[in-house]
Amino acid sequence: MFAGKPEYQQLIYKVEKLLKSYTVYELISDDQPQRRKLSERVRIEPFQGKSNTTGTDTILRGREATRWAKNTITGIRPTHKKNVFYGDHKTNGKKELILFRFNDDRTQLVIEYYHGFYPNTPKILFDLI
Repeated sequence: MFAGKPEYQQLIYKVEKLLKSYTVYELISDDQPQRRKLSERVRIEPFQGKSNTTGTDTILRGREATRWAKNTITGIRPTHKKNVFYGDHKTNGKKELILFRFNDDRTQLVIEYYHGFYPNTPKILFDLI
């Protein structure tokens, strides 16, 4: 067992727009807005092979001022637990863990953003989930 869960920022999103090819989520709660690295609107869409992302069929994009970012924030990778996925985001060249927790109908998404932390073994990731 992992000896204590590292601190994380919790962001809660709800579905704003659901289309056949992607889903847009809008931020409804952020427990640490001064630390936010994700935008107030995010989009989850199928991976189309246009980045270095590996091990996933789905990606997360953020919203820039007037358009969706061209760069992928992270791939969304499955875990052993239903409706829980993980990804990473690079900040100053270092990976930071992002956990995605969907409700059963995927109308709500809770993101746990672990600033300055990425598990160095699969077991640590498993224990966090």
